[in-house]
Amino acid sequence: MSARCLECGTILIQEAVARPEKLQETVDNLDRRMNAGYGGLAGFVVGIGSWMVLSRDESEAKVWILICIVAGASLGRFVAWRRRNSLE
Repeated sequence: MSARCLECGTILIQEAVARPEKLQETVDNLDRRMNAGYGGLAGFVVGIGSWMVLSRDESEAKVWILICIVAGASLGRFVAWRRRNSLE
């Protein structure tokens, strides 16, 4: 329902139109992918930094960085899910 001016009839407040379901799915998918990418990048940086501080053993560097990237991407997807399902 829209609010109109009583004198001139112009629309003052328009009713909000909900997003179509397909558009909302696309937006949610893009948010999940972007947050997973940001989380993976943050995990990579943390993995490199922690590997340099803690170990510097080159044999375990790839595994350690891979674990940090996967953990960061998972946290990024969780953040996207949490943001989507919040009650705000």
